[in-house]
This record gives sequence, structure tokens and C-alpha cells, in this order.
Amino acid sequence: MSAVNIVVSSQRGWLLSDTSVYNASGTVLGFVPKVFPVARWKGVIAVRGNLWGLDAAHALAEQFSSVEEYLAESAPELKRQHEAADARGELIGQSTIEITVLAWSEAADRTAAYVLSSPSPLLDKPPYQWESVLDDDGEGFSLAPSLSIAQDWHLHRRGVEPGEDWSPERFDPVAHGIPLLEEQRRSLTDPRVFPKQFYVVGGHILVSEVTRAGVSQSVIHEWQEDRVGELIRPAAFEDEANLPLVPPSWLSAKDRPEWLSLYRQGRIGPDLMPIKPVEIPANMNRQQRRLLEKKQRKAAAA
Repeated sequence: MSAVNIVVSSQRGWLLSDTSVYNASGTVLGFVPKVFPVARWKGVIAVRGNLWGLDAAHALAEQFSSVEEYLAESAPELKRQHEAADARGELIGQSTIEITVLAWSEAADRTAAYVLSSPSPLLDKPPYQWESVLDDDGEGFSLAPSLSIAQDWHLHRRGVEPGEDWSPERFDPVAHGIPLLEEQRRSLTDPRVFPKQFYVVGGHILVSEVTRAGVSQSVIHEWQEDRVGELIRPAAFEDEANLPLVPPSWLSAKDRPEWLSLYRQGRIGPDLMPIKPVEIPANMNRQQRRLLEKKQRKAAAA
């Protein structure tokens, strides 16, 4: 699945996506935007999965005069159209879709970010329902594909781990967004979607910024080595040996010396749980709890 990342602060929202289009074996078919601005309201529509979803969701969005109306009324029609297209055999390769909306809500006077997914083996919520990806205070971020604990740690060693080294209010698309997508570029597809795994994040990094004033888009990075007709082959990180050996951010301060000692001995790695179980503080917001619980689940399954 492609990269679609959302970061929302109090006054603006960003959506960072790649541009590679590929077939079921991972061969690149081309490089095209997977995010379209909506003419009738201040927002963008993005897609992961079958590119059919972008055309359908965007065409439907233009029929509504506000993002509030679109979110309230579009889900049943998206479900109907997707199931009909699948039945007609139009969805070649992967048939799943994940639609993302990032828009300025005039009613709430802030940015809204929602995701709707079709049935999928990766889905942990009911299909064809719009769900906000933000915290209760209307801020936060959503990363797709999600990062492993090892990737979180790798970014932390660079000083750019999401939610740890930067917050939505301090997010910079270039300083923080490019390293994030470089990490996602090195994530293989899930075998539950494609039995033969391959890399899919490539082409360009397109940034869509949404504010009260409207929508702006720009390309901030290009992977010049990616070619149509070939597989995406991410190169190794050149500065790997020079990164500081700092403990993962999810370790408590008292456990960090012991973790470092065990890591240097080759007895523990970044995908393992902390030395002692982590308790979830009561004052954590929803986004922080979700991230911590995700890390614990991944670590337990490792």
C-alpha cells in the first residue's frame, strides 16, 4: 500500500504522499498524484489501494458543497460504487481502497481529517465508515504505512521520531516528512495483501497543505532512481554507522542504561519490549495511547 500521512495542528493540516503506481507483482507502472484537490470546498482526497478509489471518491466529493455534507452522506454511495466495480471485475490487482479526506471545516473552524476503508484483512474497524484520525482536541497525526518499533527507533536516532521529536505544532514537511517517507519506503507490503512482498513507496513526495485560506501542493523530494517497468529498490541508509546509539523513546529513564548494555551485548533489539512493562499514564491523550498500545502489540508479536 502507498504512503498517505496526515499531520494536523491547530491552524493547518498536511498530507504527504508518494506517487508510485504498481501492479500485483510490484512492477512500477508509472508515477502519478494520488491526491486531488476538491474544487467545491477547501480540501483534498487521497487514496491507498486500488487507484479506482481516488477517481470515485473525488468525483463524489465535487457533488457536495461542504466537507461536512460529504462526510455525512458519501459512505453508502462509496460502498455501492466500490462493490459494483469489484463485481464487474474492474479492480485489477488489489481490490481494497482506503480513502482519506483532509479539509478545512468551516463549521468547526479548523482542519478535519477522516479515513474510510473497504473490507480488508488489515482492517480493525467496520468498513465503509468515516473515522476521524485526530485526537479529541482536533490535532494529531496518522501514518500509513505504520512504522515498526525498529523504524520508530531509527527515526529517533536521527532526532525525527513522530510524536517524540516533533509534535504537530512543530511539524516541518521537509525536515520531518522526508525522513518519515524514507523510512516508509523501506517497508515491505503486507503478505496478507500481496503474498510476494515488495517495496511500493516511490516516485515523488507530494505535500498537500490545507488551511483556512485554501489548499496548496508542492513536490519536496524525488527518488530519481525509481523507473517505470522496474521494482522499487530502496538503497541502504548511507549514514547508518554514524547514528548515535540512543535508547528507544518508549523506555523509561531508569531502564535505559540496562537496555543499552543488553543491546551492545546483542541480547536485545529495538523490536523487543522494555525491560519492565510500560504502564499507560492516565493523562495520555487518545493519539498517545494509540501509539503506545500499537508499540506494545507489535513488540508482543515479535
